[in-house]
Amino acid sequence: DEHVLLMSMSKFSLVDNDMSSREDSPARERQRPLHSPPRTNYLTALRQDTCSERVIMPSILAMLIFGVVALMFGPIVGTLRAESYQPAAAAAVQGTAPGTAEPAVAIETRKFPAPSHTYETDGAAGFRDRLISATLKRPWNPDDYILKREMVEPLADSGNIAVTFVNYNHLDFAKNWAYHMEKTGCTAYIMGAMDEETLKELVKLNIPTFYMASNLTTNDFGRFTKDFLDMGRKKAAMVESFLALGFDTLVSDVDAVWLRNPFPFFKKFKDADMLVSSEIYQTTSVAEGLEGLSGARHGVNIGVMFLRPRALSFVQEWIANMESDPKVWDQAELNHLFYSNMTSARDRSDGLLSIFNGKLVGGVLPNSLFCNGNSYMEETSWDGGLRPYSIHASGIHSATSGKRSRLREWGFWHDEPERFTHPVGFLSYDNHVPLELLKEVRDFNNRSWTVPGVLPHFKLVNAQLSQLRVALVAAKELGGAAAVLPHLWFGKEFNAWPGFGYLHEPRLKKPFAAPADYTMDLVRMDHEIPNEYREFSFLGKPEATSLLAARVVVTICQPEADEDCEEGEAPALPKDDAVRLKPNRSLYQLRTALSHLYKSYKVVHFLGRMDRAVLLSASEVTSYNERMRSWAGAFCCVEGKPGHILYDLFWDVPGHINRFNKVQEGPWEPMPGP
Repeated sequence: DEHVLLMSMSKFSLVDNDMSSREDSPARERQRPLHSPPRTNYLTALRQDTCSERVIMPSILAMLIFGVVALMFGPIVGTLRAESYQPAAAAAVQGTAPGTAEPAVAIETRKFPAPSHTYETDGAAGFRDRLISATLKRPWNPDDYILKREMVEPLADSGNIAVTFVNYNHLDFAKNWAYHMEKTGCTAYIMGAMDEETLKELVKLNIPTFYMASNLTTNDFGRFTKDFLDMGRKKAAMVESFLALGFDTLVSDVDAVWLRNPFPFFKKFKDADMLVSSEIYQTTSVAEGLEGLSGARHGVNIGVMFLRPRALSFVQEWIANMESDPKVWDQAELNHLFYSNMTSARDRSDGLLSIFNGKLVGGVLPNSLFCNGNSYMEETSWDGGLRPYSIHASGIHSATSGKRSRLREWGFWHDEPERFTHPVGFLSYDNHVPLELLKEVRDFNNRSWTVPGVLPHFKLVNAQLSQLRVALVAAKELGGAAAVLPHLWFGKEFNAWPGFGYLHEPRLKKPFAAPADYTMDLVRMDHEIPNEYREFSFLGKPEATSLLAARVVVTICQPEADEDCEEGEAPALPKDDAVRLKPNRSLYQLRTALSHLYKSYKVVHFLGRMDRAVLLSASEVTSYNERMRSWAGAFCCVEGKPGHILYDLFWDVPGHINRFNKVQEGPWEPMPGP
């Protein structure tokens, strides 16, 4: 039994936060984004062409003649062209930014080259640079980017176009979306800018864009706020516009990541008017088919949809129904229409269904290929040996911060190089998980959603929170280093919607390694310490190779420590990049022994029981509890109202002010509320 549990823990290199750098490591394989062959660029294609000398020489002569004519008449022609200029979908990366006298700033770490698109002209392949018109200078006018057919047509792939939309608050998601879409080899995409600030940034980044002029907030939309509901209406209107222009349209939320070119999949279902992703955890589909009728009934998610112009009447009714009631949520109303008298379509074996009162043929995308945040975590695709097309960061906690963190954990977030630097350095540690607690969770028979049913789970998580607390304190004391969060082990699934059978008890085998948003309030942490923590997989990424090469290991000795363990009365001198430290040091001793290490090393990694590294005084407990109290999240949920139970980083410190803002007396116990 112990061997099986240890093998399970080591499957993703989770016992040691120092992730394996081997290319064949399961952890590396799980995080590695899926690659597609690079698309042929313009210059490569030109180099492959050949022409004879009898063609070359006349061509050179013609070019010389053209040059003389251009010198004579260039100013006149340039004036005429400028007057008739129609803007392209995006401005060039190099040159002058529209409406400014300053050069446009290129994002060097995100290479969105000005791609050349292939199209057919009289049966022969030709090339057109979609950004060539950006060299013509004219005053900045956002209305030049209002959506029109001639803007989209050169980008489309046989009438197919992928569309997302974004406001300024989610600009980093837009960059990530475009980066991964480009990696699939798909360039048939365009992005809606909801505000002018976003439009300018997308133009600078050379991302094909159009202006939505939404007049909504440039901050986070929140959840079910007026701006959130209005955003859904802007999305529906955007979909209507693309269908009215005649394009087969893939609509994707900007918090999705694309891993494969999706259009070959959609082309297999030519009769489908509409295909939508789902909310379910498990899949009823094998191979690359659509969800069956039983899987399709559990709610669709409009974060990923593919619609053909035949679905225009559906979208128009969707919009009309939302306009009649300002409180209607776009996804709820689409579900209502989609499921109206839904039945299996006659004489079909492809999984397509009769939807919208028999007016359309549609289907639900397989959850194993078009994953949501929960189904990907449960490894539905990996278990079936399938490669997902997309991962939509839905069903994730801690709002936008949680989505960003989850994608980083999985290796599907393209960070700037600056994230792998820090003015002080990084602190990591081994997450010590007591084997007896893992076995208790595995063998626990009470699966109810009651307080007794979650006791083994809290025993397991709390033992790890004690270590995390000390790591966060140590990182602060050692000059403000960034702490690498551990991959915490859980004994109970986070259940945000108790009572729904298909969500109530998912397939995750207990215990399981949980993402950070299951335990921590990442919104608070991003607000208060945005540069003082990193995701658990941070040091396992290729960009962190140089960090691991400059790492010192601090071993926390046993209480019966050898004499060679540092007391903390003088700076520790590393031997072979290693230091041994006695347990239960004061903060002063910790600083004295280790703070100088960051002058020579980029990573300080702790081995042994992290929770035994330091002992806090009463005043230090008060100070750090006040600093860190809001960083812990909550477990959801046990039966009853309120059903959530707050995690507490200081759960094992008697006399501290707990999450209920009361002095904790006696042992900590899980208590729902407040």
